[in-house]
Amino acid sequence: MEGQWKMFRKATANMLHDSAGAMEKSMLAMLRKGEVKIAKMSSYLS
Repeated sequence: MEGQWKMFRKATANMLHDSAGAMEKSMLAMLRKGEVKIAKMSSYLS
């Protein structure tokens, strides 16, 4: 989880969001566009 958050922090470093909801929408858009990759959790769980 920490690695995933690190990617989002880097991607959003120069962005200003009006609310937590606006930040969530921005982060979801980054995932959809492939700007931030989803961490593969299965390797951590085995």
